Amino acid sequence: MNGNHEKSLDGLRGIAVLLVLLYHETIAGFGWIGVSLFFVLSGYLITKILLEEKEKLLPLKTKFKNFWMRRVLRIFPIYFLYVFILIIISLWSTTSKEFNTELPYLLTYTYNLYLSSGSHILSPYPVGHLWSLSIEEQFYLFYPFLIFLSSKKWLKVFAIIIILFAVLFRLYYGYYLQNHPEGWDIVYTGRIYTHTLTYLDAFLSGASIFIFRLDKLRLKTKYIIFLLSLIILIANCLIVYLDRNQQVFSIRKYLSDLGLVVHYSKAQFYVWSYLLLNIFFLSVLLLLVSFSEDRVISAIKKVFSLKLFVAVGKVSYGMYVLHIVVSTFIHFALSQLKIHPGKYLFFLLYLIVLYFISYVVFQLYEKKFLKLKGKFR
Repeated sequence: MNGNHEKSLDGLRGIAVLLVLLYHETIAGFGWIGVSLFFVLSGYLITKILLEEKEKLLPLKTKFKNFWMRRVLRIFPIYFLYVFILIIISLWSTTSKEFNTELPYLLTYTYNLYLSSGSHILSPYPVGHLWSLSIEEQFYLFYPFLIFLSSKKWLKVFAIIIILFAVLFRLYYGYYLQNHPEGWDIVYTGRIYTHTLTYLDAFLSGASIFIFRLDKLRLKTKYIIFLLSLIILIANCLIVYLDRNQQVFSIRKYLSDLGLVVHYSKAQFYVWSYLLLNIFFLSVLLLLVSFSEDRVISAIKKVFSLKLFVAVGKVSYGMYVLHIVVSTFIHFALSQLKIHPGKYLFFLLYLIVLYFISYVVFQLYEKKFLKLKGKFR
C-alpha cells in the first residue's frame, strides 16, 4: 500500500470519528454511521495484516502471538489508562455503585454485551461509547482463526456464511424482542445496535476486498458498484424519512439525519439499512484502494487525503476514547464562565481541544507502546 492509499484511509478514519463526534453533539443525526464505517475499515485492514502474516514462514503459534500482541499494544494502553482513571475517580464518588457493576465488563471488553442484555443499570460515568471497542476486541480474538486455518476456497465460503448469519441474526433478534414485552421498549433497538453479531457483516464487507479479490475488478465495475449501492441506500433512506414524517419532505429536516435513524425499528431498518451501509462503505473503499490513475479516482483520493481528515485519522482512536469526557469538561467549564457559544462554535472549540489532547497523548504515551510492535513481526 503506497503513501496515497495510506493517507486516504487515514482520512476515511478521520471522517468516521468526525461523524461520531457530530452525532454525540446532536449536530448530525446520521453521525452514528461512523461506527459502522470504522468496522468496515477495520475488516479491510485486519484482513490485509492477517493474510500477510499467514504467508510468513513462522509457526502457527507465533503468527497468533504476533497478531494479538500488536493489537494489544495498539488498543490496550489508552483504553486501560482511561478506565483506570475512572476507577480512581470512583473511589471518591458517591455514584460509584453503578460503575462498579459495569466495571467487570469494561475490564474484559464485554461492555457491549452488558448493554445488549438490556441492562438498565447504567452509571453516569463517560463509558457508554466503549461498547464499540469491545466489539473490535472480540472480533480480533476469533477472526485470526478463520484466516489462518482456512484455505482460500473455504475462506470465501465462511465469509458468505458469516455475512448471511449477521443479517439473519438481526432479523431474528428483532422478532425475538418484539415477542418479549420486557425487551420491547426504548432499549429495544439499542440491544440490537450494541450486539457483537450485528456487525459481523460490516467487518466481512471490508474483508471481502481481499477474500474475493474485489480490488482486482475493472474500474468500470467498481464505479457501477459504488453508484448502485449509493442509489439504493438513498432510496432506502428516503423511504424511512418519508415514513417518519408523514410523507412531508423538508430538505433542511432531511439533511439533519438523511433518513438514517439509528433507533428506527419499522420494517426492520436495522436489518437492511445496516447491510446497505456496509455495502456502500465497501464500494468507497474499493475506489480508495484502486491503483488507477483515473482523474475521478485521483480527485476522490485527494478529498479523503485532506490534511484535516488525515490529521484527525492518525489520532482517531484517542479522540474516540476521550471525546465524551472532553466534551463534558468543556461544557462544564463554559457554563461556569456563563459562556454560551452555540453548538456550532462549541463544536469547533471542542474539536480543537480534543485533537490537541489526543495528539499529546499519542506522542507522549501511545507511541511508546507502538514502538514495541516491531518486536512482533
